[in-house]
Amino acid sequence: PAAATPTAPWFACDFSADASSGLPYRCAPLERDFSRQSAVLDLSEVLEAGVEIGFELTPATHISLLLESASSKETRFVPVMSRNRGGHPAPGRPLSRWLRRTILDDGAGILASDEQWNESHSLQGAAMSSLIAVPLWVGNRITGIIQLEQRGEVSTGFVQRHLDLMIVLAGHLALALEHSKLHQQLCASQ
Repeated sequence: PAAATPTAPWFACDFSADASSGLPYRCAPLERDFSRQSAVLDLSEVLEAGVEIGFELTPATHISLLLESASSKETRFVPVMSRNRGGHPAPGRPLSRWLRRTILDDGAGILASDEQWNESHSLQGAAMSSLIAVPLWVGNRITGIIQLEQRGEVSTGFVQRHLDLMIVLAGHLALALEHSKLHQQLCASQ
């Protein structure tokens, strides 16, 4: 299990290859200092850090962060950041109705491959081989979604361990984003 340290509360695991156990990842304290991320108050820096860590933990080719839109009566999530593995901006994809319905109804993360989304026409035409989508929970409300995709030909697909890691990351990311939003509101009110 992941071990949090006082200097790295935002996230503290090393998921590099562990040849001795035969497992794709081992969990140990990171040498990298994540204390900067725990103190970040700028929303874009929190988003960037979340995407960067998502790429470190998974074989995703694209990661998008979608946040709840305050301008709609219906719960809606809009892409606020989307990157490819090279760190370059990628076109943000709106959340498909199938993913939205599944996440809101179940309140849980999704690990799916192309043969599982027959119900979704938008996902069928998206040229993805697999995806992970995990809600960002704050209290009893879903405030966002982190969506990881594998587009094109990839040698390894997502597995349950990737979904488990993203659920942990999503919990930390949701709190960091909420902290950033509250800080912005406080500054605006002064």
